[in-house]
Amino acid sequence: MSLGASGSALGHLLVGHGRPPDAEVGYSAWYHRAMDDAEGRALARSEPGLAFIAAAVALAVAMGVGRFVYTPLLVVMLKEGSLSRAFAGVLAAANLAGYLLGALMAMHSLASRHRTTLVRVGSVVVVVMTAMMALPSSVWLPARFITGVASGLVFVLTVSLVLDLAARVQSKYGIATAFSGVGIGIAAAGVLALPFQSLGGARAAWLGLAGISAIALSATLAFLPPSCSGSQRTNDKQQTSDGPLFGWLALLYGVEGAAYIIPATFLVAMVAETAAIARLGAIMWILVGLVAAPSTLWWNAASKRWGNSAALVVACTVQIASMLAPFVLPGGPGALALAVGLGGTFIGIASLAMALARSLRPKKATAAIGLLTALYGVGQIAGPLVATRVVLDTGSYRFALFIAAIALALATAPFAAIVARSPER
Repeated sequence: MSLGASGSALGHLLVGHGRPPDAEVGYSAWYHRAMDDAEGRALARSEPGLAFIAAAVALAVAMGVGRFVYTPLLVVMLKEGSLSRAFAGVLAAANLAGYLLGALMAMHSLASRHRTTLVRVGSVVVVVMTAMMALPSSVWLPARFITGVASGLVFVLTVSLVLDLAARVQSKYGIATAFSGVGIGIAAAGVLALPFQSLGGARAAWLGLAGISAIALSATLAFLPPSCSGSQRTNDKQQTSDGPLFGWLALLYGVEGAAYIIPATFLVAMVAETAAIARLGAIMWILVGLVAAPSTLWWNAASKRWGNSAALVVACTVQIASMLAPFVLPGGPGALALAVGLGGTFIGIASLAMALARSLRPKKATAAIGLLTALYGVGQIAGPLVATRVVLDTGSYRFALFIAAIALALATAPFAAIVARSPER
């Protein structure tokens, strides 16, 4: 479209909203209302399916690569001798601290107004920082921290965009499609890392995954949903008052961050404790991603049937049971149950919690999502610290896993009690 045609179209749009008021405040309100309508029409002309797929790719890169690929590559780096166990913990903590900061940054009103742009920028930053992990170890600490910041920012803002788009177009599977990107990213990164590391070790794996991520993003980032300023609207089924439920949701989600991260961080090491299945650690991690990818579909169906809050209680209960499975089923069956249970629930819990937060606080959805993600981030930092202390005292990861299960059960119980007394949400 030519510049003149663009100006003419814009002029027609603005004229359609009447003559602008003289007062500065009135002019601002009039202008933003006109722009919101323009963005809404642009969204209507776009293909929502492509937007959900683009969001899935962004989450696959930000979480599957930026956040979680460190889990399988950590073992490789330790074997190569390029990383000590002490520094491995420091790098993990730096990434989690960055993730927390990114989630807090996403809560700012400026970030909310420029969500699509920031998701694109953050995704590129994840790719660049991933490639930097192939450089000497002196850059690893800032690289993992910055990756964490970008991952947290991309996650919160992408989820906010997806929830808004799903509400606008009344999509049944859009949220599930987008969240499946996390599981696909975990599984794909775990599988794709294997040939790269066989060719050139961990450094080749970091570079290879960065290159593949760049290709995937270049094909999809243009299709992300627009950052419509008036997007946080409600439908008839959404809640307008949260009562005490949001507080208990925040507590539950923060504890979930501390609980799930223990097996998510130490699953490979837990498997290695049992000699008969020690070589299956990487396979178990890939299995987590393979189960996680479609899990959003059945939790989406559960939310339609029971409501977000009831489905969230069920998901947490299943995760608790999977954490206790190794105590009942020793060896391979217990590890398999843990991997399947973790992969089958942790993304579902995230998607259900985010959807519930948006329905409870529709006018401040991005801030609500950011708050939950920040609490989740605090839990992700606290969980490994507690687990490490327990492992040092007991010599095994089993008791740390038991503590995680009990903590999640204690947080789920009061939330479930309120849900049982409240109307379906």
